[in-house]
Amino acid sequence: MKEVLIIGSKGMLGQELVKVFSANKDYETIDWDFCNIDITDQAQVKEKILALSPQIIINAAAYNTVDKAEEPTEFELAKKINGLAPGYLAQVAKKLGAIFVHYSTDYVFDGQRAGGYLEDDKPSPLSNYGRSKLLGEQEVARVGGQYYIVRLQKLFGCLAQSASAKKSFFEIMLELAQTKKSWKSWMRNCRISLTRQTWLCRQNIYWKIASHRESITLPMKVSRSLGMARLKFCLRRRG
Repeated sequence: MKEVLIIGSKGMLGQELVKVFSANKDYETIDWDFCNIDITDQAQVKEKILALSPQIIINAAAYNTVDKAEEPTEFELAKKINGLAPGYLAQVAKKLGAIFVHYSTDYVFDGQRAGGYLEDDKPSPLSNYGRSKLLGEQEVARVGGQYYIVRLQKLFGCLAQSASAKKSFFEIMLELAQTKKSWKSWMRNCRISLTRQTWLCRQNIYWKIASHRESITLPMKVSRSLGMARLKFCLRRRG
């Protein structure tokens, strides 16, 4: 049985990761949130995770208040959580010989390329949030070891348990339905099901273990086939 540590376990993504891994008898799940560990404290990260010694570490914690990150003080916080902290986690994972999964974002790109991006395309973030997430990718890659970097676009799923989590897609749609008379064009963008994404994460880790590969160092992209348009999703929920 593999021991998997999920950090950010009360967020929308993290809680689904806990559910998916806990449902599989091959994994023992340890779920930590900000009350259990401060991932911006390098010494604490090293002490607590080395003592636990998990075989798999998944980082679903993030600063994701995109607009607020444009403020100087908030950008500094975003760089600590999204940028430096993933590097601290990667260092501990490498020392333990553990698999490390880190979630990033499509905000590392400028969105100007028709048809989307491949894993090895050059990032060019436009926002401070995107810059902070790119820094995290760079820190993880710099450390090396056995890691996945998973770039996601948008997710939908159950409401987050964490009090500090931002509003979910459901909550935003309910508010818009009450205050707006029409939907804007951004409703056409793709959203990825949390259930499908977390299942994909578990299956890729299983493949890595089963194949006995020594390292995985390329970012992964999540196919649009795993998602649906926001408008289609809203209409389905409405019906």
